Amino acid sequence: MCGANCRHNFFPFFEGLSEEAYSKKEVDDYNNQEVSYTDANGKRTEMTYYEATQRLRSIEGNVRKYKLKSGMFEEAGIENSFEMGKINKWQGTARDFVKQTGVKRDYFREKVLMGK
Repeated sequence: MCGANCRHNFFPFFEGLSEEAYSKKEVDDYNNQEVSYTDANGKRTEMTYYEATQRLRSIEGNVRKYKLKSGMFEEAGIENSFEMGKINKWQGTARDFVKQTGVKRDYFREKVLMGK
């Protein structure tokens, strides 16, 4: 709990005294929010907003994976053009996904911190 990307916060709640942060209607509206995405192959997918955030996390993970590989190859003096192409592909996918769904992109999740 309270780890990376955790969106929880904690406070005491007393039945009958405390007010709920969101009404049942607001929670239902948020949970039922739908977005659609058409991928590069023309396949259209309908998903909930939450599912869209998780899809974007996966895309960001792929960007990070290829950035890490590219950095390792560069440090070792090995050709990394394949990895650079994959980085560009996944970043383009992320841009397109964000544009179509409206999910917020967090560039920190794509960052690779390599020590020297």
